Amino acid sequence: MKLLGKLFKKLINRLSIDANQFYAIKHNIKTWRSWRQQGATNEILCDFMGIGEATIAFSYFSNILARRLNAKIVPFTQTYRGWHLSIWLLYKSFNAKGMVFCLHLSKAQKNRRDAIYSTIRKTIHTKRDVLNLKVEGIWIGVDIYESYLIIFSKSTVDLDDPNFWKTFKDGIGILIYWQDYFSSHKVASVIVSHDCYMSMDIVCKVAYSQQIPVYSPTVRGFYHLDAPFMVHKYFSDYHAIFKTLPLTERLDGIEWAKKRLQLKFSGEVGVDMSYSTQSGYVEKTTNKKVLRNSKNLKILIASHCFFDNPHAYDRFMFTDFYEWLHFLGKLSEETNYDWYLKSHPDPVPGTFEALNEILICYPNITLLPYDTSHHQLIDEGINVVLTAHGTIGHEYPYFDIPVINAAYNPHIAYNFNIHA
Repeated sequence: MKLLGKLFKKLINRLSIDANQFYAIKHNIKTWRSWRQQGATNEILCDFMGIGEATIAFSYFSNILARRLNAKIVPFTQTYRGWHLSIWLLYKSFNAKGMVFCLHLSKAQKNRRDAIYSTIRKTIHTKRDVLNLKVEGIWIGVDIYESYLIIFSKSTVDLDDPNFWKTFKDGIGILIYWQDYFSSHKVASVIVSHDCYMSMDIVCKVAYSQQIPVYSPTVRGFYHLDAPFMVHKYFSDYHAIFKTLPLTERLDGIEWAKKRLQLKFSGEVGVDMSYSTQSGYVEKTTNKKVLRNSKNLKILIASHCFFDNPHAYDRFMFTDFYEWLHFLGKLSEETNYDWYLKSHPDPVPGTFEALNEILICYPNITLLPYDTSHHQLIDEGINVVLTAHGTIGHEYPYFDIPVINAAYNPHIAYNFNIHA
């Protein structure tokens, strides 16, 4: 056994598995090796995502569900490219078997895809046509749209880009693959880390169409999905849910939230946003005034990452953030307000190229340095903030500055924001 242990550790090192993955694998093997399903014919499809926080939630939820449904756990991804053996070992450690690649189509499937593509392409004339696209009654347009944005780091859909039409065709192919797969396999359930993008959301929609349960286990909770955007429907119930809690728990929660906000406003990085590497609430970065001296209403546009999931929580009234900013740009030409735009404090590559391309058309909007302190903007007199669905919706109201949201958002149940 000691020799096997040493060999296993050598294998782990050669595969570049980090310490967290190693201990997760070790924990999973110890916990789930006696739970292996023998002779199961049903399947639980489980998306193949290398997200650390989701792994433990997936391992517990999928094994208990597999035992209840007498099913085997089958991971899925798009292609061999991007498939990582180290992540596979994590899945294998909690009894996952095999691997499904949903872009590996048979000749018959490719012919069917090409025929559907040729017919539908003639009907696509605008970005809204793409977003609203349904194929055989299943809404895949939003998944094609947003997959194109994130795969190619695009600020908006370009109907003249060959890469867009390749993504479009791939979306149809994934739909066909899953329709055929569900017809030939006993899929009892689907588990996903996210219900967005072609790689994860189209299989959900095929499952919805056949009344097959879809679940999303996360560190925040376990969600049963039966329609698009179900993960975030509870936003509108936040206030009602909070009122059902015992009074002492509500008071404790309010006190905890105050401390978290104060920590964020002190300039602490990554408060409840582990992905963040910069704080927008640092001390002033310049002694010069940022806002103009005028009596005009001062408006701040808090822009978003163009490429990542504009329709994150529900349908957005614009096709994407690019179109939202053009709308605001045109509005800036019709008003005598002072308009400012500030990006996220840690913008991804390509953000400022896209912003400059838009703002060159609208000289009334001033692009602020991305590291401008919100404290300085507040002190200098910003009057209104515009966002689609950003966290700024619970930040600026803390300082009695109204925020207008252009989309369904986490603050929708409360009146400290304005919701378009």
